Amino acid sequence: MSGSTIWSGRGNRPWTPALLGMIAASAVALVAVVWLGWKIYQASQARPPQPRFPYVPWLIFSIATAVVSLATGLSLWFTYKLAESEQTIASAEKANLLGWLALEAFIVAAALGVAPVIMEYHLNEVNTWFSRVNRGLGAWREWDTWRPIVFTLGGLLGMMLAFTGMVNEARENPVVRRLIYGYNTFLSAILLLGILIVVNGIAFAYGTRPFDWTATGSYTVHERMQKLLRQLPVPVDIYVLIDPDDSLYPELRDYLELCRTYNREKFRVHYPYLRSSRELLQLLFQRYRVSPDQSGVLVVYDPESGRNAYQFIRRDDLRSESRLGREAPVFKAEGSLASALISLMQGPQKPVIYFTSGAGEMTPSHSREQRNLRRLKDRLEQQGYQVKEVDLTKRDVLGGPAPEVLQALMETELLIVADPLSVPPGYLDMLKLYMGPLAPLGLPQTLALVQTALQGPLHLFDPAALDWFLIQQHRRGKGRLLIFTGAGLETNGAPTSCAIETFLKDYGISAGRDLLFSLERGHILDVLVHINPQADQQLRAGLSPSQLETAFRIPLCRTIDSTPAGDYVVTTLLQTYVPVYLLQEQLLADQPELHLLEQLQRDPAGFKQRIKNPPHPVAVTVRERSSRVPRDPFHAGVAGEGTPRLVVFGSAVLALQAGLDDFQFNLVVSSLAWLRQRTELMDVGIPPRERKSFEPGPNFQRYSLLSYMVHGLMVFALVIVSGIGVYLVRRQ
Repeated sequence: MSGSTIWSGRGNRPWTPALLGMIAASAVALVAVVWLGWKIYQASQARPPQPRFPYVPWLIFSIATAVVSLATGLSLWFTYKLAESEQTIASAEKANLLGWLALEAFIVAAALGVAPVIMEYHLNEVNTWFSRVNRGLGAWREWDTWRPIVFTLGGLLGMMLAFTGMVNEARENPVVRRLIYGYNTFLSAILLLGILIVVNGIAFAYGTRPFDWTATGSYTVHERMQKLLRQLPVPVDIYVLIDPDDSLYPELRDYLELCRTYNREKFRVHYPYLRSSRELLQLLFQRYRVSPDQSGVLVVYDPESGRNAYQFIRRDDLRSESRLGREAPVFKAEGSLASALISLMQGPQKPVIYFTSGAGEMTPSHSREQRNLRRLKDRLEQQGYQVKEVDLTKRDVLGGPAPEVLQALMETELLIVADPLSVPPGYLDMLKLYMGPLAPLGLPQTLALVQTALQGPLHLFDPAALDWFLIQQHRRGKGRLLIFTGAGLETNGAPTSCAIETFLKDYGISAGRDLLFSLERGHILDVLVHINPQADQQLRAGLSPSQLETAFRIPLCRTIDSTPAGDYVVTTLLQTYVPVYLLQEQLLADQPELHLLEQLQRDPAGFKQRIKNPPHPVAVTVRERSSRVPRDPFHAGVAGEGTPRLVVFGSAVLALQAGLDDFQFNLVVSSLAWLRQRTELMDVGIPPRERKSFEPGPNFQRYSLLSYMVHGLMVFALVIVSGIGVYLVRRQ
């Protein structure tokens, strides 16, 4: 009787708030589905097509919400129709609402947390969520990176709250009890596994780098490359366009991943072949003009700016291999990548430097130097420089400077003077005009200066006069010189003098008429030198510790010292490392060793006076004195922030060695970068390294159990963690 009464009352009961809420949620979700579908259609029909990816996760969420809300509403409807008591209705209503909340939380975690990450990984091959996470803390601060994590954790938290509200029903309903226990086990396993993954991931990505116990440094990034990576001003994308089955691929991948640890935000590595993305490969081939048949590494500099600055490094420039397989392969990717980065950092307009000629200097086209300077030119061009030559003594038909000379002085970043043997007419005047300050603006002074430079009668309407004045205006305070002063012996056995000695005195430099002899047997002409610990601070800051601490030999070297100069500060760059003999007299014998023995026997006291203990200067740097530095004896060696103007070496052989030896080449490149005030480009030459490693056969990975070890361990760990979770839950 009472059961029939209750049933008839519930059947005629008006709509409850819970049921109305489910209907409202379903209606809102259906409206959202229609609106999101329309937005996706508009994006697909737009020209050019707009991205549809941002709407897809929310569309999935809306569809799932509509289905779950309708199902929950139907469940409530049948509950009201079939329930036999008020207590049953209340319990079923609570269970339906908590179940709806749990399912909605699961949909949030799946559709808005996990699904976007998986979809982005497959749809966006370049800028995926994983790649942004791997870039470091800077990318982690972006909301787009944190959003999947927040939705996933929020969904799991919502499910936990929903199941917590069902604890009272768990004693009477076995289905709810199994659901709660299963969820707690699943959540415990996921949280424990997540903690293990996060801790190990952070330790792997941001902890200590791999310990390199190999003799060849296979797992070490060169310190010069480390400096270059840390100083990257803009992001760089590296695309590895090499077949994963290539023997070079794992070696290159390990090295690039190791490089990423020094700058995750700006050094980004992509593997298009590994992702099997035809669209991305076609985009790279079209945009950067790379042939599909080419194999190598594509370096894209500052991709967000749209500058389209890139370089392609061929596979042959990444590793050299012996044709017969008798020699170990040489890994050259480090030096090639550094050269590409430096060239791109130089900018789209390559800096132009000129070798001067006309005074008997050495130039890259000089035949008597066995192509060493030509090799230096090639290496400088690999660093992003444009190297040319100019004859400063060349004149036109009117006696003025030739047009190509004027053009060279207008466009050059600096001039390299390599061992001038004489001073032809007008040569020093050209250097002074290039290096000197702006001429007075008065017409008489300007015409007088032009007449002196031309060394001839001046015509008021001579176009060269205007060109000279424009050069003065353009080159004011920008003239820079890298000078190699050669040292040797004249026919009578006396040391040669420096041809441009008077020019150097104007900048506070004294080029001695001498020749330094080493006292080490077998290396009498090779002087052991090192970088001055008190050298220019900016120059020292740009050099690596190995460059600062290493002593090296320079043949045929003269003294380069400083003299008082009010407007310039001269600082010793190179100095002797061991005692040397200062030759200022004529040789007493044909051989230097015999001369030293003869001089020691004739005049022991004079011989002792000519022994110069270290440090003895053989190279200097010159920069303008800052206007903020007082001109008094107490600040004589303080340069302040003045502009660099000259670097002068006391040996011309150093320029020849720079074409062959990496250490000397790094010193020359660092000097050029210091003169240009580009300290980030200093000391970047990286020699290739020979790597002796075991390379398994092509079937090794296919049949080896090692390839499945990681996956097996992960499955085993998940089973163990799940078992522990079940045990703990049942114990409670």
